[in-house]
Parts: sequence; structure tokens; C-alpha cells
Amino acid sequence: MAARLRRTGIGIGTEEQPFLQWVPNPIFGALSQVSRWHDVPAERAWSRRYLRELAVLSGETPAQALLPHLIMPAHHDVRPSDVFSRRLHGTLAAAAERGPVDFPELLLTPGVGARTVRSLAMVAEVVHGAPYRFRDPARFSLAHGGKDRHPYPVPIKVYDETIRVLKSAIGHGKLGREEELAALKRLDDQARRLERVAKGPSLETFIASELAASPELDGRSVFGWERDLNPSKATGS
Repeated sequence: MAARLRRTGIGIGTEEQPFLQWVPNPIFGALSQVSRWHDVPAERAWSRRYLRELAVLSGETPAQALLPHLIMPAHHDVRPSDVFSRRLHGTLAAAAERGPVDFPELLLTPGVGARTVRSLAMVAEVVHGAPYRFRDPARFSLAHGGKDRHPYPVPIKVYDETIRVLKSAIGHGKLGREEELAALKRLDDQARRLERVAKGPSLETFIASELAASPELDGRSVFGWERDLNPSKATGS
């Protein structure tokens, strides 16, 4: 049971002395601001309920029980049950709608630009300070894949371009030029609105499309470059 617990990385304050903690951003190592846990009471109540159930089942209180935890599945691959499909559909729809408006220069890069906007839509909420949504953390892996090919190899071209855009947005934001951060916020806002109505591919279809495009996007994993592992796909034959 303990092996399936994961710290979220968010600190905790008291009601008398709340605070904002700065934590390493998993996307590119920069620092991003996260909201106070008690600013999202619904998510806090959800997490604490599971902690109480865990204490009953195990007969002991988990270490640092006051901190938010995630109960992770035992399997390693990303399955449909791990991801809310409506959120995937919302981010894909938002990328298609906001991309030409807010990221026109990015879309000039054939094959990479549009795919990068999709990744930005998937990670935007961890950049501009929106409350994190913990119930399907596996969806963040859909932005850039994984080094072990789960859910697909890391597309290096997209990964590098996403880092460039996010660094530029945060760097300019520190100088008071928040246009790029505002664009990311609009992208996230649009995704949250569209996830109520958007339709899109199944998770299996989405992952299959990423695997097919991987050689062209410099997909890489601990097993090597995808173009070397699948030379026929890399040459288009």
C-alpha cells in the first residue's frame, strides 16, 4: 500500500498562516507557483477522504498524513481508466481553436508547431497558477510521453519546442510582459470550457497516432531513437 502512495509536491500551511510554495516544474525545471491547497476545498476533501480510508484499512496513519497524496494504480501503462477522456478532448479542441489565434508563429513549423500547441494545452494549468486537478494525473503524460515508451516515446522536437515557449513566457512574465502567459491561460481556460462538450479520439487511438508520428518527431526512449527501432516508419515506406 505504501508503495502506491505519491506525494504531490505541494506544501501545507495552516488556516492561520496559509502560504504559497514554489516547487520544481516537472516540464522544464523552472519554478512555478501553485495555489494553496485550501483554495481548492473540493479536491482537498477528496484527498483527505482517501487518507482516512487508508488509515482504516492499514490500521495506521500514513506519514505526513496532512499532506495531499495520490493513490496510484498498480499498473504502469496508461489505460483509459486512468484518464478522463473529456479532458483529453477539451485540450485537443482548445489547441485547434486557440492555436491560430495565440500561437500563429509556432504553427509555421510544419508538423511540430500544431503538435506543440497540443502539448501546451495539456500542461498549461501547471504554468499560470490554476488549481491542479489530481483525479487523473496520468493525463499529463500525454503531453510528452515517457522515457520508457509509456504512453509513447518522448517526441524530442515537440519537447524542446515546448520548453522554449514556456521559458519565454515565464521569462517575459518576470519582466512584466505577460502576453505569453496570458495566451497559455486562455488556452487552459478554453480547454476547461470545451471539455464539457468536445468530442475526440479514444485514448487508444490517440496513443496509436503518437506512436505512428514518433519517428518524424524524433521520438526517443531508453530503448533508443524510434526511427532506428522502426526504420520503415521513419522513411515513410
